[in-house]
Amino acid sequence: MINMKLSEHVLQKEQSIRLQCEKETAQTLFVNGRYAYEELYADLPLWERTARTTAYIFDHQVVEVDDDDVVVGRYNLRIFAPDDDPSQHPRKTLEDPSYLYHLAYQELLDEIDASCPEVRGDFLDIGLHGNAFWNGHESHSFQKALRLGWQGIRELSTRMLSRTKDEKKRQFYQGLNIVIDSLIRYNERYVQELERKGKTELAEICRKVPRHPAESFREAVQSVNMVYFTVTQEASGTYGPGWLDYYLWPYLEKDLQEQKITMQEAFDLCGHLLLQMDRRIRLNEEMNDTVCLGGSHPNGEPAISPLTYLFAQAALQLDITCLLVYLKMPANPSQEYIEFAAHYLMAGRNRGQILNDKAIAASLEYRGVPYEEALSYTTNGCMEVSNSQANSDMLLSGWHNMPKFVELSITRNYCLVNRKTYETVHYQGLAHFTSFEDYYADFLSETGRILHQYFDCIDRWSIASAKYRPTYYASSLLNDCMIRGKNMHEGGTRYHDYGTAPVGLGMAADSLFAVKKAVFDDKICSAGELIEALQRNYQEQEALRLRLRAYPKYGQDNDEADAFAARFFHDICGIYESYENHLGGCVKPVIFTFVWAGLCAQHLGATADGCHAHTPASHGTTPAGSSMTRGATAAILSNCKMPMYRFTGGGSSMWDFDESWINEELMKNFITTFLSLGGQMFQGNSSVDPETLIKAQEKPNDYLHLIVRVGGFSAHFVDLDKSVQDDIISRCRHRAG
Repeated sequence: MINMKLSEHVLQKEQSIRLQCEKETAQTLFVNGRYAYEELYADLPLWERTARTTAYIFDHQVVEVDDDDVVVGRYNLRIFAPDDDPSQHPRKTLEDPSYLYHLAYQELLDEIDASCPEVRGDFLDIGLHGNAFWNGHESHSFQKALRLGWQGIRELSTRMLSRTKDEKKRQFYQGLNIVIDSLIRYNERYVQELERKGKTELAEICRKVPRHPAESFREAVQSVNMVYFTVTQEASGTYGPGWLDYYLWPYLEKDLQEQKITMQEAFDLCGHLLLQMDRRIRLNEEMNDTVCLGGSHPNGEPAISPLTYLFAQAALQLDITCLLVYLKMPANPSQEYIEFAAHYLMAGRNRGQILNDKAIAASLEYRGVPYEEALSYTTNGCMEVSNSQANSDMLLSGWHNMPKFVELSITRNYCLVNRKTYETVHYQGLAHFTSFEDYYADFLSETGRILHQYFDCIDRWSIASAKYRPTYYASSLLNDCMIRGKNMHEGGTRYHDYGTAPVGLGMAADSLFAVKKAVFDDKICSAGELIEALQRNYQEQEALRLRLRAYPKYGQDNDEADAFAARFFHDICGIYESYENHLGGCVKPVIFTFVWAGLCAQHLGATADGCHAHTPASHGTTPAGSSMTRGATAAILSNCKMPMYRFTGGGSSMWDFDESWINEELMKNFITTFLSLGGQMFQGNSSVDPETLIKAQEKPNDYLHLIVRVGGFSAHFVDLDKSVQDDIISRCRHRAG
């Protein structure tokens, strides 16, 4: 472990970014894209029209360099529509999305409205899922850019162009060359601006990279930053830098051996790089990218390097929340690394997550990825697992309110919140069945139909994206698009998998298990009596509610309840796996909760496990808060009985510990237990007490410093929506006794 302090100039840069971020120059991606596409290049074939539109955007993008910049290049992700009033959102700025993204998304919505309007009609009204269909959550081959440079990628594309007569491939290579040329011109404008400001040394570095291969750590850091934010502009979404220490360490190791850089200089560069990457998204903490550190070599041996600690410690010393820094844990980590992981979680103000290489790689192997390749996985966005540099960007395209599916299956499509029955949902209802197995089969059948209908829409989104946003540059940095001569949504990538998040699985499992026990096994109530109690939110039905609460729950280390929960998790994953998209890929369950626990609660009536209406959904693979009545150890034991190998998009668990009780030694013990039992992802939070959070709601200006873990990402508490704040306040906080 390396204990160092960032130099004063890094901390001063952090302060200057904080002051400048709300006054950034407005970007013009949307306006310039529309002008180029609709006017300048309207008569060109579509492949060339999109390529030249992308080039025009880069040719007319704003170039900004601050006097104190050490790492150059930036682009700020916006979150409000161009006609919105930024003065109404003092901590945020105007959105300026890609016009090509807009075209693809509009075609998707038109097709949904024409062929399956219930997806954006009744199903949104009921709260079965969110109004989503995103792209992003992928990391690209920064290694390729470092090794070849943009000029080398262009030369490779030109060679492939000369060797093929396939017209579609020729269009891809020609489109890529057009975009790469614009990127080179764009970078040259940064060089000119640096020379104008008299920053000649930095200008020389930028003249070399990323156009040409990087040779030093300093050049590699600059190249990575420029590639990172240009990819995000072309592809429009969250695209993280991935396994940052792994591919940068060879450059630093060489420079250290040749005494071309000191460890302090390298540490400061790490800080500047993290600050510049975080800058892109710091005004909207719900948009986040991920850095992965540590992990395993392809042979399974630990890949921990001094750079692992440098990046992690830089993150601890900086006030960044949007760029998430996670630690990958090899199968045989050193005691020092485990102790550092515990320290990182405790000192990181609820910003960290521990990733279990063995469990995550096993899930990707189950999907069909060779284990050696699977070990190079990365996470991006909140925690979405992807095969590094090898998956298209529909890895998270929606979320689903799983306890609501259970509610409708019980009530025969009657929404307890809206007080009406929906004919577009086709559950037969609990009262129709005389056996639990028949009821459960109906639940799975109709749930599968609805989810597959949503997956069909993602397929349409992919097809529209191939047409309007071929993302030549981003695709060239994904395996195997250049070999195949296709963009990521035409079948270029090695894996073309989609993903969505089934939210509240723990709560849904508890409700189904309670139905099994109460109505069919023990017969303490009939289906009609249970439905009536749910409709009345257990008013004057407290005795029944308490009996339902008394049944074993997932999270209490009860074998019967946990076995049922595992069966339920298996079956939901089976629904995902049974879908094949238009390019032969699958849909992966991305099991986390983000900001949706409170949104789910708004649509939920009383639940069959004895919870009142509007109870927040459980998080990721974690048991429901009200079910974890026997302490953290029992809850973790239950969690690790779930079929982790089937969580191919990632299975995140979140454990909130009372901040007055948890310490580094306890955190280390929990991490060690979790890893030994095969858990996938461990978020260990030192949770602020509810009383303080309530005070922060009442007097937000007094608590601007307060960072909390939301659900896959971290944020300043006072900037969160009240429904999210209320969910955080209500969470189970584990403590002694």
